[in-house]
Amino acid sequence: MIQLSTVSPEGSTFGLYYLDMTQPVSSKPKATKFFLPIVFIFSIINLLIRFTPAFQERFHMNQMVLYIGNLILFIATALAFIFYFQSVQSQKPFQFITKVYLGMLIKMLICLFSSFIYIYAAGKKNADKAGIIACMIFYLVYTVVELMSVMRANKKSQHA
Repeated sequence: MIQLSTVSPEGSTFGLYYLDMTQPVSSKPKATKFFLPIVFIFSIINLLIRFTPAFQERFHMNQMVLYIGNLILFIATALAFIFYFQSVQSQKPFQFITKVYLGMLIKMLICLFSSFIYIYAAGKKNADKAGIIACMIFYLVYTVVELMSVMRANKKSQHA
């Protein structure tokens, strides 16, 4: 790793920058680079919710259900992404499988419990069924983008 420092190897400081090349170069990809598409999807879905009220009225969707559903999916995807990204960086195959399954399980359980809590709180007859179906579609979009990002990270870590 190239590290810039204001202190020379002798200990003097002249306001100059010295390169410290004694640290090995890390071949592991950075998680933030691969998480950006998920943030982009979160923003796009929020914009779609904001600017499509006629579509939502046509299918009797509650805008707040869509916003909260999108936020819950984003948080669940972020938590699952942590495990997915750790699995990409792992050199052991069993850790890869374990962390991928753990990420999928966490994401699925968060979404399942959120749905149950919403249906219970709103009442079975008053729950926004169209909004729940829209959130299921959001779930699929997040999953596809998330897996594409993880596969890119895996390819980068194998070729690095």
